[in-house]
Amino acid sequence: MNEPLYLTELELDATFCHNHRMTDAYSMHRVVYSMFPKENDPVRILYVDRGVIKGMRKVLLLSRIMPEIPEDVSASVRKISEKFFSADRYRFEIILNPVKCDPETKKRQAVTGQLPLLNYF
Repeated sequence: MNEPLYLTELELDATFCHNHRMTDAYSMHRVVYSMFPKENDPVRILYVDRGVIKGMRKVLLLSRIMPEIPEDVSASVRKISEKFFSADRYRFEIILNPVKCDPETKKRQAVTGQLPLLNYF
């Protein structure tokens, strides 16, 4: 692996969410992407919203560059060791909202059905 990966955990309190108008998945996406330079390739940033835990919205970010954390956010950033990637097996859970772009209308459409979902992966 050539580039380092960073794992960032954000704890977003109600005040932060209110101040940054975080009301839905799109606004969460907007806030997360604002922590990275605009010229950065967006495919290089992965994140997952872990939901509200003990009154705080928890968000995990995986990125190839270190995010620029706003001062009003509680966060921890860890560089992932190369040793982590040498394991034989990994376990994880994933929740997706898979969509595809209609080539004619350019609108996003939900991917549904077992075969289309398998092809999506």
